[in-house]
Amino acid sequence: MSTQLRLVESPTKQPKRGGTHAPKARAKTTTRGARRAVHWGAWELDDHTRRIGRAGVAAARQALEAARVAQELRQAS
Repeated sequence: MSTQLRLVESPTKQPKRGGTHAPKARAKTTTRGARRAVHWGAWELDDHTRRIGRAGVAAARQALEAARVAQELRQAS
């Protein structure tokens, strides 16, 4: 199984409620089965890391587009 990092701005943190001793609610599951819903609030990417990640994604998209064009040219000839 692979993990994909989100390269978008992280959501704003909600203030924690203090003084409640109620048990935590169970994590929501997705419709695909027993997998737990993803919670992104445990960590954040800094601006430099996000910028590098976006540049990598852009380079990968360019490479895929170039490969697609080359494949179409090969098939056309």
